[in-house]
Amino acid sequence: MSASSSSSVRRRKKQERKERIYRAALRLFREKGFDNTTVEEIARAAQVAKGTFFNYFPTKDAVLLYLGEQQLGGLRALTEMRRWDTLSAPERVKRLLRSLAESAQEDRELVQLMVSRALRAGDLGPNGRGRFGLRAIVALIIAQGQRAGEFRNDVSADLLAGLVEAIYFHELFQWCASSIPYALDRRLEMLIDVLLTGIGPHAEGLSPDDLATLRLSSGPPEGEKGSEG
Repeated sequence: MSASSSSSVRRRKKQERKERIYRAALRLFREKGFDNTTVEEIARAAQVAKGTFFNYFPTKDAVLLYLGEQQLGGLRALTEMRRWDTLSAPERVKRLLRSLAESAQEDRELVQLMVSRALRAGDLGPNGRGRFGLRAIVALIIAQGQRAGEFRNDVSADLLAGLVEAIYFHELFQWCASSIPYALDRRLEMLIDVLLTGIGPHAEGLSPDDLATLRLSSGPPEGEKGSEG
């Protein structure tokens, strides 16, 4: 076996071991609750040593953050599907959020736990790990849509993507906190439709004062950074 083949096998086995630990942890979290599950129990269920658990996850909370990473992987897979390039940019944005919402609805209790722990740890702040790169993916789609004339181009793609991200996480938090389950995907679709109408190519332009306010809220233009002193 060549050195490259051997390295590939090792990487695959490490990933398989990580997935086994991850799945065992989620199963125990559902059965016993997060706080009542110990690392020792997770390691035993995954058939690995306790030290091996920490080689992949520094804490139990890290297992929940990995759930967010898995969602990002699902979004990437969605963007690579055969018909993705045939969809309009607005439809791509809606497909992404629909996919996230449907994934959350499949395991509401686990998502509630993930959101609760991530909020407590500060991982869902503006640049927190718990946001798993959603804004960057949406910004790329919006930039493509702006070039195709599908979105207004008087506001930066990153700022518009920030609005989409804010709507998603606000609605996710509300859905997790609600004592009465409801269809997150349908509510998100309605709100995103309203937003996309507002940022469409024929939406009313912003006044100079509004544009100045937006520029201030999103930081100085590239050419002005570091100009002080």
